Amino acid sequence: MAAGADFVITQPVFKLDKFNEWMQLIRDKGLHERTCIIASIMSLASAREAANAGSSRFELDDQLSDTITDIDYASSTAKALKSTEGVRGICIMAGVDNGFARNVLAASGIAGS
Repeated sequence: MAAGADFVITQPVFKLDKFNEWMQLIRDKGLHERTCIIASIMSLASAREAANAGSSRFELDDQLSDTITDIDYASSTAKALKSTEGVRGICIMAGVDNGFARNVLAASGIAGS
């Protein structure tokens, strides 16, 4: 931000509680007023892919491995992120599944189908 960044795109959000803790730190420092925070949601093709992501940088909860590919889970995450103070946008990382992004937007009520 000191170098002039106009926006920050986060890593994919899988743990809302951890993301909210981070956002509280951002708000406490007023950083959300100095730059645009864009939270990411990522489509995972399978429970196996979710499990592999959990063993790397994404820190998935065990119970998420079976639900992370579900549109309902992604749309509820999108709704929560959209209503988070300081988040000004959502990046849906859908890979080659463009239908995923469209379905998440429609199911979350953020955009029509």
